[in-house]
Amino acid sequence: LPFLHDLEKEEWLYLLQDVLPRMGDLEDYDARYVIGAMYYILTTDKSYSEEEQEKYFRHIRVYSRLDEVVDIAYKLVDLLVDEDEASMDEEALHQLIDVLKASNLDGVIAYDRSFNMEELYKLQENHPVDANKIKYLEQLFFEGNLNKSKYALDIAYSILLAEPYAYHVLIFVMDRVVHDGITSTSIGFLEAFIHSFEQVEEDWIKSPEKDLSIPSDLREYCFGLSSVAMFYLEEENYEKAIKYYEKLIAIDQENLFHGKEYILRAYMFDNKFDKYSDTLDALPEQSVYKRLLLLYRKIQLEEEDMDSYLEDTIKHFGYLLKIIVEQKEVDLSTLPEIEEDFLIEYGSLFEEDEHVLEVIKKSLEKTDYIA
Repeated sequence: LPFLHDLEKEEWLYLLQDVLPRMGDLEDYDARYVIGAMYYILTTDKSYSEEEQEKYFRHIRVYSRLDEVVDIAYKLVDLLVDEDEASMDEEALHQLIDVLKASNLDGVIAYDRSFNMEELYKLQENHPVDANKIKYLEQLFFEGNLNKSKYALDIAYSILLAEPYAYHVLIFVMDRVVHDGITSTSIGFLEAFIHSFEQVEEDWIKSPEKDLSIPSDLREYCFGLSSVAMFYLEEENYEKAIKYYEKLIAIDQENLFHGKEYILRAYMFDNKFDKYSDTLDALPEQSVYKRLLLLYRKIQLEEEDMDSYLEDTIKHFGYLLKIIVEQKEVDLSTLPEIEEDFLIEYGSLFEEDEHVLEVIKKSLEKTDYIA
């Protein structure tokens, strides 16, 4: 959770635990607006300056929509205050125990802190995917309010022992036991979620009718692919990064998750130059990755259309070229995420090439470019 005030971290985590079970009631809102609303709840009545709050709201790109953030904050407070304590459905628990016993378990098993995803994969080996059983167990767990029990983690663990493809329950366990952001442990959980989802929802994944712009388990699957791919990209495990990005690209035809841009670095460093070129060429003409990476190549090789291409690029992305050339400290969070990511990934490529920088600088001065 970037940029949080130290004094609010513990309170933030408590609020986060309360909010997560209510996310279904807030699914119409982009996640960053919900995060902004939580921040508003935690800081509004405390001694933070408007400048401090503005900096955070700008950091998560919601400052221009503060009215919406405040509205969500009030709705969120109402949800949390008005929520009746949901009592556990005893009948659902008894039905669950019957299923556990039929799976040769003695009932609810205490969560094993050493449980890892390798053990889950072993449980999945030779275990048939039974979508009806998975749906039944997950309904008992969530709709029977077993997930609200103080023994919820033990119950969830027991369900995974009996039905290791219950991917909603797997994510519940992950949320309960992983508290350190993106780590090898959380990535292990996400990879297990991806594998489980692929086995259970194969038809959904292959369906030609998909809308990844609306909340759904399929969209969460894509988020998982994107997160795991980025983790391996940063770890310089390019083979695995490519594996997950290619899965994402195959399903995300509209490129909403920008897998086609992010995979370029993996192709480049894994020496898959043909795939790099084909993917770059296939990007839309006004993709920031295509525009600036082609520009870099044209300047380096002094291609015939270099000057006209540079001039046209300045019209569309002059403000980014100005950031690259001036090499000043800039708050990149004010940029669209894809542009911020480009500068983080490839800014140094330009900055370390004096010839490229000089050509861009002269062209900016020639056109008297003002951001």
